[in-house]
Amino acid sequence: MNQHNIINNGQGNRIEIDPTARLEAGHAIVLQGDGHVLKIGPNTAIRAMGIYISGNGNTLDIGADCDLRGALHLRQHGSRLHIGAQTTFVGGYLFAMEGRLLQVGDDCMFSSAVVVRTSDEHPICDSASGARLNAARDVLIGRHVWLGEGVTLAKGSAVPEGCVVGARAYVTKPLSRPHAIYAGSPARLVREGVCWRRELMEDTAETPPRLP
Repeated sequence: MNQHNIINNGQGNRIEIDPTARLEAGHAIVLQGDGHVLKIGPNTAIRAMGIYISGNGNTLDIGADCDLRGALHLRQHGSRLHIGAQTTFVGGYLFAMEGRLLQVGDDCMFSSAVVVRTSDEHPICDSASGARLNAARDVLIGRHVWLGEGVTLAKGSAVPEGCVVGARAYVTKPLSRPHAIYAGSPARLVREGVCWRRELMEDTAETPPRLP
């Protein structure tokens, strides 16, 4: 495991990295605490990414054929982060905390500076009762979702299958329509009935006449 630049400071941590996975220069994997599970699937590339797991009993499961950059954080106890197969990050910064689930579906595409959190991490409380106002909540991202540059998904948010979330949008709750475009802060529905693809395609719009 040393060739993978792993620091494992704990007991009973299970690390399963498929032999075909590629952990490239600039990566770091640090486990602090006990009973964690870390899985990286076949043909997945980890590029210039930090993986930081602390607390106890957290689970990180990365599927096959992914290409990831950024940072993954699992904290506290029993937090879970699942990344589906064929998902790509230009710069994804994901925080699974306080025992909650952060789930990313298959074939998702994250642009740069995308932040996803299951917790604000620091409590906000009612001054009279002392009750916490900002409890941690799961974040669920469906299959084939495109998150644009600078998108933030806060605790309790969800993005349905096939959606596009526009640059610098801020999502704070479950979005309602699959195969739709959302944009803005807070994010709002812009258009329904869309699909997107990774490959460039020829513009089918009428070409404007050239100037003489």
